[in-house]
Amino acid sequence: ARSGVSRVSPATGAAGTADLASSGQFVQITTDSSGRYVYAVWEVSGGAVQVAISSDFGVNWMSPSSTPTGTIPNLASSGQFVQITTDSSGRYVYAVWEVSGGAVQVAISSDFGVNWMSPSSTPTGTIPNLASSGQFTQITTDSSGRYVYAVWEVSGGAVQVAISSDFGVNWMNPRDRKSTRLNSSHIPL
Repeated sequence: ARSGVSRVSPATGAAGTADLASSGQFVQITTDSSGRYVYAVWEVSGGAVQVAISSDFGVNWMSPSSTPTGTIPNLASSGQFVQITTDSSGRYVYAVWEVSGGAVQVAISSDFGVNWMSPSSTPTGTIPNLASSGQFTQITTDSSGRYVYAVWEVSGGAVQVAISSDFGVNWMNPRDRKSTRLNSSHIPL
């Protein structure tokens, strides 16, 4: 190790070792602004989207208590190119992925990743689908976790977006919102 640099491996993992999973690919990780709450997601080779959470700076890892699939730690039974983000406190956590050959889906947590659920409404009307097709998903949120944005590419190269202004509970396409002239009185502080 280099002088002044110490490395800490997770003391426990989902598979009982420093490994968070026995197999996985397309891994993503995010943390709150302090680094205390850490979230990792990945695609199990040929299958499910899984998540692991840490509330002690990545020293110990655990599976969530509940997920939309009912099969812990699976956020989805199939998916790929999963992305994850959290707000500055780590309380609100969001994941997005593409279902192999199909829809763009999202899962949300409002309790530091312990319990995950599907949103209440989406632009497609089919929960948890943000879109009926898409690939190369991305997701981000503001520091409070209230405003959440997901983007993806669709066939032909177009880029689509869905937004939520209520902590990921309800999603819409930007054009679904009534148009207003943007000025400083409309910008949230």
